[in-house]
Amino acid sequence: MKKILLVLLLIPTLNFAQHTISGTFTPADEFSWCILYKVNSDSFRYVVDGKVTDGKFSLTLDSTVTKGVYKLVYGIPQEELNFDVIYNGEEDIELTFSKGKRLSFTAPEENKVFQEYLFNKFLLDQEISDAYASEPVDETKIMELFARKTQLQNTAEEALKGTYSESFIVASRTYIPSAFESKESYEENRRQTYFKFLDPNNPVLQNSSFVLNRFMKYIGTFSLETEIASYRELDAIINLVQNSDQTFQKNILYQLWGKLVLQEMPRSANYLTEKYLLQLCNTLGETEIVSKLENYRRTSIGIKVPDFSWEVENNGKIKMQHLYEYDVAENYILVFWSSTCSHCLKELPKLQKFVNTLDQKKYKVIAVGIEDNKFDWKNETLRYPEFQHVLGLGKWENTIAKSFSISQTPTFFLLDENKILTAKPSGLSELVEMIAQ
Repeated sequence: MKKILLVLLLIPTLNFAQHTISGTFTPADEFSWCILYKVNSDSFRYVVDGKVTDGKFSLTLDSTVTKGVYKLVYGIPQEELNFDVIYNGEEDIELTFSKGKRLSFTAPEENKVFQEYLFNKFLLDQEISDAYASEPVDETKIMELFARKTQLQNTAEEALKGTYSESFIVASRTYIPSAFESKESYEENRRQTYFKFLDPNNPVLQNSSFVLNRFMKYIGTFSLETEIASYRELDAIINLVQNSDQTFQKNILYQLWGKLVLQEMPRSANYLTEKYLLQLCNTLGETEIVSKLENYRRTSIGIKVPDFSWEVENNGKIKMQHLYEYDVAENYILVFWSSTCSHCLKELPKLQKFVNTLDQKKYKVIAVGIEDNKFDWKNETLRYPEFQHVLGLGKWENTIAKSFSISQTPTFFLLDENKILTAKPSGLSELVEMIAQ
């Protein structure tokens, strides 16, 4: 009876046994810590983190960790230094990651097959591209490559049938012609059928990075000439998801918008905002996202910046001067700073020294103080009589600061005479380099 009771007590433990994600990073001295997040349709949820010692790590997954896609972060910035891992909820995961080279799995077999499929598919696509670029074009060789690609796809689908990875394999299918086509025809057919096998309503795909990565690859592949060309690709993406659940639409399109912003594609980001995303977020009552979208749109390169005003004294009378009506130079250096910001107090004298070397008719500094009180600001402005000073009380909640999405000081903008934003330098050094060119 005691033995039977012991077995019964062990059953829950066996059913909810812990698994691990372990592996090796190389070169070892460039890795010190890693963090695991669960990928959901709208966010990343922290799971566990661990130290990397001599290039090796091991993360324990308890019974609350369910099957799905996980993001393993190995550095900063987190949105760039990471890779996805598929956890089937049944097996330990073992991997090796070589920085700048490739990710490979030794266990489980599902992950190993999927990763090898992705790698070999990439190599085959490169071979096909090179074959089309060669002169003369070898039609026989190209058709042999397509046959190999068909075999690769069929083999992978058969190997992963019934697994969690099956959805990703099927959605990764691409156009393969049955007879030789010119490069132009092949590329156009590939573009038109790019999402043929991607079901945006598949919950497995929704709770992963796959759909977003697929969207970005589509834009990058077929919008090579100009950024404006990506409008066509964005239209295709919108058409693909617009019949999906609205919350998913908002999540995936907002993430896509963020990627476009990160890759410095402001016209494409704003096109997505204006064409569909802004209206969708307004419908869903996503006021915070709406504010971010509108603020970015107002401060994008090539757009006239938001107007604002400040007090000026003229013949003993106070009047309001508007930025749009301010006409004293060919270009304007707009800097947001604060008298309580130690870094600002170091940078502004350098800015002053640099501006004094420039033609005063070509450049004028407009310095907006993001302040809690007027007294400290007023005393500090006396050091910079060449600047046009503007007081922005309320610190980060100040109307001007919010209209320019200011989150840190100092922040610099370059404007032309029409108050069109021409550059957003990351700091004083970059500003000086831009003007000195």
